[in-house]
Amino acid sequence: MRNDQLGPRVGIFFVYENCLLVEGTPVNEAQPYGDFMGHAGGHPDFWRNLQRNKNVPREVEYDEVPRGRVGYQKKEAKFYLFLDPCIMANREIVDQIMCELNLPSADTTAPTLDAHYHCPRCKKKTKEQLEEEEADWDF
Repeated sequence: MRNDQLGPRVGIFFVYENCLLVEGTPVNEAQPYGDFMGHAGGHPDFWRNLQRNKNVPREVEYDEVPRGRVGYQKKEAKFYLFLDPCIMANREIVDQIMCELNLPSADTTAPTLDAHYHCPRCKKKTKEQLEEEEADWDF
């Protein structure tokens, strides 16, 4: 089934070596998280699956790669893109995310930088800080 037949989705993603890797959920199947609806899966599990399937190298950790998330804000009826600065700087990748998750332009906010998503090139953090931030966003 084509993406445009799936309807809009929320999800998580990585950009590894300029390749977009996405895992998404239709909005009507998404998990509630405060005022948002989001993808239930987390970045660590998604990355391990990508490693198991040999899509990414085993020696690269998930927190070393630019990543982000798309959530749906229920009250505003808007999609929010939370991105690593490395991703935000690449308009082509942002457009690919919009396309892959079939996000409606009129109902999607401008991409937002988020402290949860800063790869080592963007901001140095300890592994514990990254794990704590990721746990805050696990829907």
